[in-house]
Parts: sequence; C-alpha cells; structure tokens
Amino acid sequence: MAKNDDRLADSLIIDALLCGATAEAAATKAGVSARTVRRRLRNPAFVRKLRKRRAEADLRAADQLAATRNVAIRELFQLLQSSQPPNIRLGAIRIAMDSSFKLREHADYGIRLAELEQRIDEQKGRKR
Repeated sequence: MAKNDDRLADSLIIDALLCGATAEAAATKAGVSARTVRRRLRNPAFVRKLRKRRAEADLRAADQLAATRNVAIRELFQLLQSSQPPNIRLGAIRIAMDSSFKLREHADYGIRLAELEQRIDEQKGRKR
C-alpha cells in the first residue's frame, strides 16, 4: 500500500474507532483487515494520533456543552428569583455546569498531553 493509501486508511480507521467501532468494523470501513487495525493499535505513533483526535473530539463536545452553561446560568438566576422549588431543573443545571467544566478540563489535558508526546517524538528524532 502506498504512503497516501496508508494515511487514508489510518484516518478512516481512527474515524471509525472514534465513533465506537470495533477493530473489525473499523477495518471494514477502511478497507483493510482486522489484523491490520490491531497491528496499528500496537503502533505508538498511531495510538498517539488516535488519542489526539479523541482529545480534539472531546474538546469539540466540551465546547458544545459549554453553550449550555449560559442557559443554565440564566435558569439559575430565574430559580433564585422564583418562589417555587423546581428541584428537577436545579439538578439539570448542576449536571450541565459540572459536566461542561469537567469535559473541558479533560479535553484540554488530552490536547496538552498529545502535544507533549509529539515534542518528545520530535526530540527523539533529532537525537538519532
């Protein structure tokens, strides 16, 4: 397989894995064997790409969830001024706010870790 074909297959494998596919399903989507996918998953460089893409996807999800924070804050202010105790809405607000902060933090750490790993790989390459 040519280098460009390898890159395309890797990208398709990663896309499928990020969507929750098994190695076998990812192989089918990428047009390679399941053995190839399992071999790629043992390759540290490939795993770093997968982790980086997963962290980027988590970051996008965190950004989307962060949009709910504004709604949650508005709802919280309304609840503070309301005379009725809406426990269900308050619980949803807590979940939205806690989840958005945690997911954003997790995604940020994932990106930072992937960047550090890439720098280490680059430094190792220079030393050779």
